[in-house]
Amino acid sequence: MTLKTSITGHLQLHQNHGEQRVKGGNYIVGAEQTSREILCVTDDSSHRVRYLGNDFVFGFDQVGSYGGLASQQAIVDNNGTVYWMGLSGFYMYDQSTVRKLEGSLDRSLFDIDRVESLNLTQKEKVFARIKFSIF
Repeated sequence: MTLKTSITGHLQLHQNHGEQRVKGGNYIVGAEQTSREILCVTDDSSHRVRYLGNDFVFGFDQVGSYGGLASQQAIVDNNGTVYWMGLSGFYMYDQSTVRKLEGSLDRSLFDIDRVESLNLTQKEKVFARIKFSIF
């Protein structure tokens, strides 16, 4: 089983028994595994991947049509909720819905007219992590 982008720009899942076309997105940027599924984020959409157990083994459902991923490492799972940084904001997926997280950081990071905004040529350096604290 392999994932690849076809000439038409559609993502395809190739398995021993055929292929499944995934609508939305041009290429996969990254993915994060939770306890129940995998969230696969493309350049402009989000898809959940679930084990089905039939001929198609895995099923893809688009759960968001915005919120692409800034870099392969800019995504993290925290107890089943996935958080990531896209090119236009921060997002979360709670195993049912993708939502954009609003905050004061959005204007300074994602406003392309500001000098201090995110340098898109350096976006592959963005990463996410969970910080645990004892105190």
